[in-house]
Amino acid sequence: MKDHLYLDHIFFYGNDYTYWKVRIIIYLKSIDYDLWLSIENEPHRPFKVEDDIEIPKAISEYNNNDKKKKIVLLIHK
Repeated sequence: MKDHLYLDHIFFYGNDYTYWKVRIIIYLKSIDYDLWLSIENEPHRPFKVEDDIEIPKAISEYNNNDKKKKIVLLIHK
């Protein structure tokens, strides 16, 4: 039963988006507040540095942190 409650925070089933959004924000803040702060304060665009120039990363180059920030940014909009 506990696993069901955990997963219930994550999935959006198409009803009551406003309520779900509040719940997912609280959930994300509780598991990784630093991640939430980076989402709240700036859009995340993964970059890499080549020859002292910032270049956007290809999706295949994203690390786990890049992926988490990108996914949660979509929720925050």
